[in-house]
Amino acid sequence: MRESKEIDFLLQGNQRLWDMSDWFKQTVDFIISDMESLFQEQCIKQAPPEDTRIIAKISKKLFSINSRDFESFNNVKVGVIFYKTREYVLAEKYLKDSLLNIDKIIETCDFCPGLINYLLAKIQIEKTEYRKANNYFLKSYKSIHSDISFFEKIEFFLQWSSLFTESGYFNYAEKILNLLSANIPPQISPIYAHILFGLFILSKKMNQTDIAVTYANILFSCPVEYLDFDDWYTIHLFCGEYNSSIKRSFDKAIFHFTQANSFLSYKWKEYLREISLLKDILKLSDYLSFRITYEDKMQEIILENNLHSSHYLNSLKNAYKELECIYEKVQEYSMTDSLTGLHNRRYLWKKMGELVVLAYKQKVPISCLMIDFDDFKLINDSYGHIEGDKVIKTVCNAIKAHFRKSDIVIRFGGEEILILMLNASKDNALRISEKLRTSIEDLIIMSADNQRIKLTISIGVSTIEHITNTNTTIIEELIDNADKFMYNAKKQGKNRIYLQE
Repeated sequence: MRESKEIDFLLQGNQRLWDMSDWFKQTVDFIISDMESLFQEQCIKQAPPEDTRIIAKISKKLFSINSRDFESFNNVKVGVIFYKTREYVLAEKYLKDSLLNIDKIIETCDFCPGLINYLLAKIQIEKTEYRKANNYFLKSYKSIHSDISFFEKIEFFLQWSSLFTESGYFNYAEKILNLLSANIPPQISPIYAHILFGLFILSKKMNQTDIAVTYANILFSCPVEYLDFDDWYTIHLFCGEYNSSIKRSFDKAIFHFTQANSFLSYKWKEYLREISLLKDILKLSDYLSFRITYEDKMQEIILENNLHSSHYLNSLKNAYKELECIYEKVQEYSMTDSLTGLHNRRYLWKKMGELVVLAYKQKVPISCLMIDFDDFKLINDSYGHIEGDKVIKTVCNAIKAHFRKSDIVIRFGGEEILILMLNASKDNALRISEKLRTSIEDLIIMSADNQRIKLTISIGVSTIEHITNTNTTIIEELIDNADKFMYNAKKQGKNRIYLQE
């Protein structure tokens, strides 16, 4: 009862609090309080040997229920499969469709609303929609907290902490992870492996490379089944980069890159096993369509891995230049948005330190533009997501053409584009922004059925004229201000520029 009231208050906070940081702080305070109560009630002497991941346990129960003739419940199953195979757009569609008949779903399976909201929260993290993610986590926990075990609650909090890690609220994630690691016995068990992986990702995000390597080395002592193949891929890829670029230990780098490739293949084979479950749920034509798509993707991965193994990896032992070639490709892929070809947030976090040092040494200003497409949902709703992706790609190409090679152009979120410009004053940034705004307003994109698609953008502009230190928090503040100004532009009617006078 106490938890439900507190969660209701936090859910109201989503509407009441404009500052996401305040709302996140209240959420973390609730999580910490609830965890402390749990640990007071139960002294943990030994972690369970079995997997406590909520998704694995509930999806197993979900697929044990025969619901072939119940479309909404089948939508839940399909949504779970697409989530587990990282097809997040499809997963979100099917899960949201299932909510249309939530009352009937509850009659069949009362834990479903909690599961749906939990998965939608995880999907929003992938989409960098962090406010929505927290809202879904709160709804999920309210629904299932009384029906899940002690260790399943720990797993829930652990996954919740990933929201704060990915959204950059590292101190909040650290509070949760430190409390968990202090109360769960440090023994080889699935739950402790998940905690270590959370600490590994947090250290990696905070650029604490040596600490991240320490957690990775501990994780290597865990059985493979304790983590997902995707997690192992991430760990080995990181260690490969670390050993090649920092330690110059090429034998170790080769080993980790090879392992990363192997886990990538394992992951796709696992995806195909998951997709095969759809044949008992979907129409045959839909199932075959999805199956062919996944098989094509898997073949591409296997081919790429074979090329690496036979050509690159065998010759790396004697050729340093070829190692650099692979490393650069890995870096490029990991820092590039697959749809638009623009750089992603990982590239931003890597480059922001260099940018602020240059501005400080050269005594020049930095300007930031935060761009968002106006009413883009209408385009998706009217023309479909494939045409929507085409519009995003075309507009991003048009945006990139307006900037210098030295400017940093980032796909910051779904339809949000971030620009950082060195040696650009407020007046210059405003002039460039207006030229860009009118250019996009005049841009015409033809749909597959030959319809004219037009859209506009809203732009927030922030500038720091005098850089007084090399702390990257300056850039973070610059981005935060541009983001707020962009929302002000939206509020004032869209298709406009907002900057602080």
